[in-house]
Amino acid sequence: MSIEPEIAPLTAADIESVAALARMIWHAHYPGIISSAQIEYMLAQRYDPAVIRAELRQADVWWFVLRRDGEIVAYMAVQKEGAAALKIDKLYVRPDMQRRGCGGCLIAQAETLARREHEGDCRLSQTRFCGARGSGQGYRRRIRDGRLLDGQNAEREMSPNMFENPDAEARCALLKKIKTIAVVGLSPNASRPSYGVSKAMQEFGFRVIPVHPASKEILGEKVYPALKDIPEKIDLVDVFRSAEFIDGVVDECLALGLKAIWIQEGIVNEPAALRAQAGGMTVVMDRCIYRDYRDQCQAGR
Repeated sequence: MSIEPEIAPLTAADIESVAALARMIWHAHYPGIISSAQIEYMLAQRYDPAVIRAELRQADVWWFVLRRDGEIVAYMAVQKEGAAALKIDKLYVRPDMQRRGCGGCLIAQAETLARREHEGDCRLSQTRFCGARGSGQGYRRRIRDGRLLDGQNAEREMSPNMFENPDAEARCALLKKIKTIAVVGLSPNASRPSYGVSKAMQEFGFRVIPVHPASKEILGEKVYPALKDIPEKIDLVDVFRSAEFIDGVVDECLALGLKAIWIQEGIVNEPAALRAQAGGMTVVMDRCIYRDYRDQCQAGR
């Protein structure tokens, strides 16, 4: 007879079990979205037992496991995001246990943690959707009117795993946080959208680093042939390449450990965007970075 799910903080004794569960879920869900080599790379980066142990020692990261009948069937990692919010960084449920309330239980635990940490402020980040994955289903959670849905309603929001952009507030927060933008596909032709958008972002005060294989200088900045050749810190990669080239850009971003990518308006490559998200990147796709900053960030000042 099944008993009620039990949620508890992850302990050192269960780290190996969580790493094994992550390996099973990722290899069940991600083939076809990312390569086997990329899956192994991401497992090593995010789920190596040594990585999990290091996170458990951090004061601003919390790991939880959910057990049914004594067996770990789901896990979640939550971390601080700014001064007044938490972010669910990982949330995965074993395939055969999906649609049984596991994800909703863990999200309720995250809400309790947020209330405790922020004295009643239970905001959770909307920049990520929580993946209760493993059978082609994405666990999509939204915050409505500043509050989390309850676990029962959360479970009803199971839907196919599709990419969705961060909301306007999250996009604006990203743009206010960054300083340096590497623009892949920045054309030296002043009539091209990449040139006009990049020039406008310069005028807003951002440092723009052009990435182009055949130019030496654009907009007064030295041009680099590839992201890997840029010798300084990159806060955001802005991409003006057609959809078939986005996979290669994402590969390079993941290899370099970059944290954010903005794929310009009219360019859509959902598998690449999902792969970047799975790699821990913040992803915005099919939006104009200039218009978002002008209309949403500047207007709010």
